[in-house]
Amino acid sequence: MKKTSHFKKIIILITLLLLSCLLLVKCNIPDNERDQISIKKLNLKYVKEIDPDFFIESIRVNSNDKRLGNQVELKSADYGWMLDLLLENKKEIYNERKPNTYKVKLTFMEYGWTFEHDTSPYDGKQSTFYISQKLQKQFIQQYLASYPRNIILTKKKYNWDENIEGKITIAKYTSLDQGLILAISGNDVGDDSEFPIKIADLFPENTKSNNEVITIPFSFKLFDYRKKLRDSNQVYIELISTDGTLVYVDDKIHLRTK
Repeated sequence: MKKTSHFKKIIILITLLLLSCLLLVKCNIPDNERDQISIKKLNLKYVKEIDPDFFIESIRVNSNDKRLGNQVELKSADYGWMLDLLLENKKEIYNERKPNTYKVKLTFMEYGWTFEHDTSPYDGKQSTFYISQKLQKQFIQQYLASYPRNIILTKKKYNWDENIEGKITIAKYTSLDQGLILAISGNDVGDDSEFPIKIADLFPENTKSNNEVITIPFSFKLFDYRKKLRDSNQVYIELISTDGTLVYVDDKIHLRTK
């Protein structure tokens, strides 16, 4: 009886501890759902100065530009300049859609069963807002300065038996002296090694910079490369230099995950 009574006391103590965690410390379970918060209520300066990587999970911009495609998802290295654009152009940001505006979705991290989220007032939040055409043009200019070469696919995900279709866009005055190759690569989960396979030569070495925007459509059968890719769990399409030493990682696009 004493052992049973002691066991019950332990269960009660554990239950009280969990309730204290939930009610007093406010820890939560990630549910991958985001509560909406107005862009006007966000302290973006605070987010930028503390650590954008800690706060932000993703930023997606509907650019609707032929050089970038319909939507761009920023990399963490871009959060700083994107936040600067938003801070410097507050009058060009709207809570609701208006004519000639472009949708932006800012999603914050959701840390869940940790104490870290207590330092983030935006844990598990998401803000959907719209930017003016003027700000959209500034965004595109900044993005192309960082990523002058882009791959735009007709779909986000493909199966092995499908054709991969899309286009490559190259902004004005982009350096092409190292040449450019369209390639495909793959690796397995937990394996960082990659083995790029050439799909097409786009430009030879010593090519002069372009004076106009270049658009190159492409199409190939993914199945034709399946054996060479060794049934990789992850498949990517990328742009590399002619000699293979320069990989434009920023242009790497995830094609397929099993």
